[in-house]
Amino acid sequence: MRDYIKFKTNLKQEKYYKSYVESLSLWKVPLESYYVSTEQGETHIVSCGIEDGEPLVLIHAMGCSSTMWYPNIQELSKHFKIYAVDYFGDLNKSVPKNYPSKIEECTMWFEQVLDCLHIEKCYLAGLSYGGFLSAQFSLFIPQRIKKMVLMNPAGTFAQIYSLFIIRILTLAKFPYHFVVKNFMNWLLVEKKTLDDLFVSQFHAGFKHGMMKGKIPPFVINDEELRKIEVPTLLLLGEGEVICDVRKAYQRASNLVENIQVELVPEAGHLLSLEKPEFVNEQMIKFLVNH
Repeated sequence: MRDYIKFKTNLKQEKYYKSYVESLSLWKVPLESYYVSTEQGETHIVSCGIEDGEPLVLIHAMGCSSTMWYPNIQELSKHFKIYAVDYFGDLNKSVPKNYPSKIEECTMWFEQVLDCLHIEKCYLAGLSYGGFLSAQFSLFIPQRIKKMVLMNPAGTFAQIYSLFIIRILTLAKFPYHFVVKNFMNWLLVEKKTLDDLFVSQFHAGFKHGMMKGKIPPFVINDEELRKIEVPTLLLLGEGEVICDVRKAYQRASNLVENIQVELVPEAGHLLSLEKPEFVNEQMIKFLVNH
């Protein structure tokens, strides 16, 4: 399936897809990889877990794709039917017709994905940009979400630092392997904790593909935050570098009524990859037992 939006040539697409498959091999569970059709294009899904289990939809961080859940998937798949979704406005295996320009378009896409998967209501979890999208979906279509887990959501509760934007732009312009490794290590408290296959795939996305996202993550205003009804677990890395984590903690705790906020010690922005055991435990406890 040719992706004309992200990849200029067939060869570039093939090289990225090869890296994606290699990274997906880190999932040490039986899985299915397939596409569902929406008005916005073909959406790639990676699915695993209990066949008749409660559906848990995972939305990845920007540039990372669904393969990023490799440290979490073995434990989570014991409790849920997992659907890791490649967001159609990012570097991954989904094939968009156009990149979204409005949150409403993203919400329409997400609803259509749920419909294709025959999911009436799901648990929802997202890291970084995936957390930002999850929070937006909870405002637009709360009736489709049972509970959600937000992990260091980009924007949402606190303004993103300009340094993060500069580093992303630098990465897009100079997608060298050492630039990628420096960027990802900057996001982490515990350096070099990421698997090389995953880092290589992240690098391949910027090297061979084109990041054309038109919706930067933004801060949700006080009035809108008060409207969030979906029971929420917010996990914030104490070593977060892209925003003021204390401000995010304070705004979330004060403005969102049905929320549990936890600071994750010795974790940076990519906390689900840095502290998978802690994150898995908190997610399962909140979604299943809370």
